[in-house]
This record gives sequence, C-alpha cells and structure tokens, in this order.
Amino acid sequence: MLFSPTDAVLAELAGLGLTMHRHQAEDLVDLSPAEVDKAMALAALSITDGRYVAFGNDHNDIRLFQNARFAVCVGDADAGRHADLAVARDQVSATIDALTHVPGTH
Repeated sequence: MLFSPTDAVLAELAGLGLTMHRHQAEDLVDLSPAEVDKAMALAALSITDGRYVAFGNDHNDIRLFQNARFAVCVGDADAGRHADLAVARDQVSATIDALTHVPGTH
C-alpha cells in the first residue's frame, strides 16, 4: 500500500505488471502481484467458494464477494453491487453478531 503516491511513482509502478487499485478518497494505492486477489489467497488455504462470509469495501474485494456464501460491503463503495448487503463502518460488529444467528453463514 502506498500513501499519497506521486504521478511519477505511479508511472514507474505501471510498468512492473502489478495490479493497482487507487483509492481516491483516502489518497492511497493498493499493490499486489498481477492476477492475485483475496479469493485466490483463500483458495490457497483450502477455503473453497461458498464456504466463507466476506467483508470488504473495494474493487479488490469483488471476486471475494462473488465467491462468498454471504458478502457484506462496508461503506458506500461501488463494489457493493456485488455484495449481498452494505453496512456502515460502525455497523460491522452488529452485522457480524447478526450473521452468527443466520443458518449457513457461520
């Protein structure tokens, strides 16, 4: 993750074959190896599609949402279109508590 990257730094990084997600509101950029995402990390841990509940808030969470048993977008992010539910940041704890009582989500 880079905080407040300059255009020159971003231009240099663009040539390295990385996946970059720019978060304009926070003025930061997430970096990861090309084609690597959170869903792949779960698969590497043998946590298969449909066997987890996902919480996230950005573009890099979309595939995670799509493969989750239940997906929760935190905040008003565009990625929320791919989630089952969107909640405010201050509602995350209550949402986790509520989901522990829903069959098939724990």
